[in-house]
Amino acid sequence: MRPLAVLFAILLLVGCKPPPTSDDAVVAELRAGVVATLDAMQVPADQRPSRRALDDTVGLLAIQSPPERQALVRSGGLGPDAVVQAARDKLFLFTRERPSLKPPGMLVWLTTHPQGLTTAQVLVLDALTSQLEREAKLKGR
Repeated sequence: MRPLAVLFAILLLVGCKPPPTSDDAVVAELRAGVVATLDAMQVPADQRPSRRALDDTVGLLAIQSPPERQALVRSGGLGPDAVVQAARDKLFLFTRERPSLKPPGMLVWLTTHPQGLTTAQVLVLDALTSQLEREAKLKGR
């Protein structure tokens, strides 16, 4: 019976993927984008996330988009206009399919104020859009 348990444990370990990791530079850029967006949204200091909540949020955002896509956004290969349009399209679908749910405020703000977005903010917008898409897929199961 023990060899079967060992075999099961090995199969389980081989089948499990390591958790996604994020590039420290991407995390720093996402943090700057979130803070810049909170500033632009004029969110009062007492309504902003705590440092820990900000760390958690940025950490989650960092694993939403594939690293290749993040690199494209950071290098300008995927321009702000394309990211904004993709976000608008996803928001349209979201509001049509789930009219009773409110989309994330930062996502809405970034799509409605696309002028002058920094690369960090475009990176945040892309991550938020990817997160919205993932959540929609999970709820569709």
